[in-house]
Amino acid sequence: MKPSNHHTSSEQIPLTAFIVEDRLRDDDETVRQAIELSLAPSIAQHGLIHPILLNRVKKTKGKNLLGDEIESDLILIAGWSRCQAFLLLNHTSIPYTTRDKLSKADALMLEVEENTRRTRMKWTSRVLAIKRVHDLQESEKAKKFEAWGHRATGELLGVNRATVTQALMVGKLIESGDTEIITAASFDAAKQICLKRKEQEIERIRAARTVATSVASATTHTTASARTPPKISGLIPNTNSEPVVLQEQTLVDSKVIDLSSMIFNDACVYPNNTQPGWMTRQAAESFDLVFTDIPFGIEMSNLDIVDLGDVEAEHDVQENVDQMLPFLSESYRLLKDKSYCIFFMDLKHWEKLADWGSQVGFKVMPYPIIWHKLSTVKNRAASKWWPKKIEYLMVMAKGSATLKEAQKDLIIAASGDVERKKYGHPFAKPFEVIKTVLDPVVQPGYKVLDPYAGSGSMVCSMISMGLKPVAIEKKEEHFTRLKLNVMETYTRILGDKKPTFV
Repeated sequence: MKPSNHHTSSEQIPLTAFIVEDRLRDDDETVRQAIELSLAPSIAQHGLIHPILLNRVKKTKGKNLLGDEIESDLILIAGWSRCQAFLLLNHTSIPYTTRDKLSKADALMLEVEENTRRTRMKWTSRVLAIKRVHDLQESEKAKKFEAWGHRATGELLGVNRATVTQALMVGKLIESGDTEIITAASFDAAKQICLKRKEQEIERIRAARTVATSVASATTHTTASARTPPKISGLIPNTNSEPVVLQEQTLVDSKVIDLSSMIFNDACVYPNNTQPGWMTRQAAESFDLVFTDIPFGIEMSNLDIVDLGDVEAEHDVQENVDQMLPFLSESYRLLKDKSYCIFFMDLKHWEKLADWGSQVGFKVMPYPIIWHKLSTVKNRAASKWWPKKIEYLMVMAKGSATLKEAQKDLIIAASGDVERKKYGHPFAKPFEVIKTVLDPVVQPGYKVLDPYAGSGSMVCSMISMGLKPVAIEKKEEHFTRLKLNVMETYTRILGDKKPTFV
């Protein structure tokens, strides 16, 4: 083609003088034909209407348009096709404009804005564009200890939250090289493939759980004084004054118990992520469930505790409320896909927790599970109010998490007196409650994180259920009791094997 001198700007840059990073649009035959048959002839006849856009940054190394390694302070944001057209027209330089020191997230947004307006952009490129924007924004916000969720990305790009969630799921498969997804005719077709796979996976899980249940039933044992509890369904009465000794699954695979990798005397997160806590230092997607009793959700006024002032000092402070968002953000990061985060909380915090949970990416169950306490509770305002004989559990799901089977009720009635005395902690939770909540979401061997473990009532129940808990407790006296209670639980389960703790 004959070179053209029609340009809209006198300021030009050599075509080999700036860095070209990975692009959103695919460099395929369709794009190349469009450049050769449409864009280059248009530029030759009418000149370049829109200069390319470069980002001026600190000098760095990278590859230029021809793939040569160079050092430059300019990185291409938008205009790759125009550059290719100029090469076809035998030009050595091109008109340009610049932006100064844009973050990667902001530069990507400009590229997305330009490319998503083009009808020829492949659906896979649009999906990857959404994913890259979300990942970069999430990374940038994390550096400032701020949360960034699917809804925020949707608002930024002008799409709904569901589209962002689906794009992240499909984009991950595209990046993994999933041929069936990549060759799908459209985004909708790719989503249908994912849906079909999900249905097949659910069927496989159901079949596996049926087998696991049969095996677990065959390997359970009870002590001489143990008795099997009634089948749990709906509202669960328990008026026994003595502890119920439930069946324990013998799934401890060694008599050597490594407590050093199981319980930690540390802070799981710090208020507003002012410094990295234990959770922040762990690898992403490393747990099957987060199940805990958050210290910032307790209603103190109805507790019948002698040393109430000491407990209030731990729980009723703004510092604990400031842990909510970091706790939810780190829980989402640490959970595997299609899993749950479930925790005890107070109803007065429901709205903020639901909002923050959605913000970091969780799907929030719009109503709580309720524990109805059959034990006596102190009513400190008996002349005005009814006693608070309930506690609430909030349920959040990551991805398309599903229950083993449909649940018929969400009210659990049980006494907590025995556990309070046994574990020496006012917030100890009864085994019946924990088992009823967890049965629909766990399988034996699941790795479960309890980042606010206290003295370990929930952790010990999880051990008895054949799970593999990891417990975090920052308060030294609680941690000491936690360690002793965990050791006692393993000793009871292993019996004659006499466990060794390391």
